[in-house]
Amino acid sequence: MLKDLMNPLNLPAGALCVLIGPRAAVDRAVSNRPSPPVRQQGELTTMSVTIDTTEAEEVQTPEQLLVELSELHMRTHVSPLPKHPAAMGWQMTTGAVAAGFARALHALREVAPEKAAEIAEWYQGPFGDGPDPEEHTDWTAQRVAKSWDVVEQWAQEARKLAVQAKEATERHEQERQAAEVATLRAQVEAVRAFATSHEYRWLHELLDGYGTHGGHL
Repeated sequence: MLKDLMNPLNLPAGALCVLIGPRAAVDRAVSNRPSPPVRQQGELTTMSVTIDTTEAEEVQTPEQLLVELSELHMRTHVSPLPKHPAAMGWQMTTGAVAAGFARALHALREVAPEKAAEIAEWYQGPFGDGPDPEEHTDWTAQRVAKSWDVVEQWAQEARKLAVQAKEATERHEQERQAAEVATLRAQVEAVRAFATSHEYRWLHELLDGYGTHGGHL
């Protein structure tokens, strides 16, 4: 059931990086570029652009990434857990992926520290908010799928699952709303049954919708 209800939600940055990539960071970088000065007719102007590379120079180490993955895994298992099935499904999946990544990175660091450092730097991404989705898709086509036809097939299957998840989430919301309405009606009927004496007749009339106290349910 959880698999059918999985739908992208607001996950921690470590889990969401492979879904959204650095697009938001690219937009920020473009918006932060200085505007060129207004040039009068016949006037030559020059403009120098300074790019802040402070964050890019702070390369994440395998040890730091292991701590981040461990914290992410712990976050997915502590209470309170989400009540929505879609959020719960994605949170459990995120925890499993974080655990597997941490184990693999730790094993790689033991036998090939330089490769572990490369993975940590790649995971950090060019803008510090995760790997580039397009670059990783190219890598997947070359190293895993071995064919763009297979990648397209996986994409089609993913779209079908996304539609199924959307439909399952909508059904869950409808069932939840129907349950809330049923609970409210039961509470109103309980109050109506209590308001049987003359002393509470005004409340009975109010619940029926024609009392002098106005309003109706």
